[in-house]
Amino acid sequence: MNFERRRSVSVLFVCLTLGSAVYLALATVNYLSFYPALQSLEAHVLTVSLSTTPLNQSKLTAQIVAENPSDYQGFQMADIVLGLSFYVANSKISLVAQRLPSDQGIHADLGPHSQLVFAVETPLNSQNATSLRAIVHDYPNMVVAHAVLTVFVITFLLPYTGYTYLNDIRDLALSSS
Repeated sequence: MNFERRRSVSVLFVCLTLGSAVYLALATVNYLSFYPALQSLEAHVLTVSLSTTPLNQSKLTAQIVAENPSDYQGFQMADIVLGLSFYVANSKISLVAQRLPSDQGIHADLGPHSQLVFAVETPLNSQNATSLRAIVHDYPNMVVAHAVLTVFVITFLLPYTGYTYLNDIRDLALSSS
């Protein structure tokens, strides 16, 4: 009986040791892929659109995608800030600088081989809405949104280095409805 108890404890100890070794090996492989994975993160603005709500208020909506094409697990999206300005293609007409913070408290995991899509919306004040609608009306299909995107990413280094930033600047055709 005493022998069986010792053997059971020994087997339990061996299983615990093997389980710990496997866990440490997997954590080490994940950690070693951190810096290459950090370099492969991407964020882009897909579309920018101008629409009118049922209450006749104009709003801007931007579709944003963040991608982690790597095997690394441990990235988390914290926030999105998008700056927009508009101009008419092939002219010097420009207007409406608008900053769109997400104000959504995103905190979404950006896991291995994953893609997150967000819609960031902001209402326009009446002056900006009137100006932008007039330009869209006068220059159909020629209004371009100049988007400056910053995505805040949380890593295990947050307490030491702060957020990691993904930046993207691009010009997109403004769609309207």
